[in-house]
Formats: sequence, C-alpha cells, structure tokens
Amino acid sequence: CVAVGHTIHTFVFYPVLFWCTTRLNGWLYYIKIFPAALLAFATSSSAATLPRSLQVAEKAGVRKEVYSFIIPLGAAINMDGTALSWPVGIGLIAQLNGIELSMATIVTIIVLSVVLSVGAAPIPSAGIVYLTMLFKAAGMEQYMTEGIATLYILDWLNDRIQTSVNVSSDLYVAKMIDGISIKLEKNKHKKVICGCCICGTDEKQ
Repeated sequence: CVAVGHTIHTFVFYPVLFWCTTRLNGWLYYIKIFPAALLAFATSSSAATLPRSLQVAEKAGVRKEVYSFIIPLGAAINMDGTALSWPVGIGLIAQLNGIELSMATIVTIIVLSVVLSVGAAPIPSAGIVYLTMLFKAAGMEQYMTEGIATLYILDWLNDRIQTSVNVSSDLYVAKMIDGISIKLEKNKHKKVICGCCICGTDEKQ
C-alpha cells in the first residue's frame, strides 16, 4: 500500500500539479531530477542528498535564487513521503491485531502524521520515534512495542522510498515556484490563479 501510494503521489499527483502550474511535462522533468531521487534512495537522508539536489535543480533549469531557498527548506520540513507512510503503518498494525479504527480516528492519525512529519529530522529512520504519538492517538498503546518493532523491520526499505519521494517533491516544488514567479514577473498587470496566467484576469478591469 505504501509503495502504491508513493507511486501515485510521485508519478500522478505531482506531474499533474506540475503541468497545471508550469505547463511542462512532469514525467520528463522527473527524468532530469532522477539522479537526486536515486541518491536519496541510496542514502535514506534528505540532508545527505541536499548538495546533489542543488546541482540537479540547477541542471534542470531552476533559477539559483529559487532553488537555493526552496530545496534546503524542503529538506528540513517537507516530509510528504513520511506523512503518507505513517497512517498506512498504523493501519497495518491495527489489521494485524484485529482492531477496527473509526473514521474520526483515521482522520486524527492523518492530520497528526502531516503535522509531525514537519518536525522529523532528515536522517535515516528518524521518524520512527513519532510513531509512539500515533499509537496513542489511535488508542493502541498496548500494541505500541510490538507495532513499532514490526514497522522498524520494514523501515529499512520504506524509509528509502520515503526519502526519495521527499527529495523528488522538493525539486518539483522548486521548479513550480520558479515557473510561477516568472509568470508573475511577466504578467504584473494580471492576477495569476493556480500558477497559470491563462486563468488570470486583468487588474485594470
């Protein structure tokens, strides 16, 4: 489930959002940034991949004044791959123990995962410590020890995939911000909606 979710997030959600904001092909852009994603998978650390991400962003055509701010910031707080994985992990432990989670609990876990992921350190397996809060939020304290142990066994691969997604999204966002800022500079007389000046309206009207 985690692999499927990350695949959809990286190869469907971001390319579509990328096209809406830049009118460029997101899959072709991913080919350009793939070296950074590959290194992220190998190191399982956004911090260790940061120098390579900056090099890849420059080669991909992102302006320095944009990527020099967006990518380091993203390496520190953008952990969307981690936020996506944690609810799935809690759901897995719940299923293994025959526990049915209510919709309110599921929403709480999802929101808490997004908030906690911002504080996760960009180093291997750093997010595993936050699972204690998620188990408590799900009312599964009695399964916390064996649950974390089970997830930790899978984390060596899962964390690499998460990091690759995190780094890829940083580079996607850097290019999107760059494209939007260029459109704003070229169309100062228009209101740019969703990063697309085609949808903009003339402010003079």
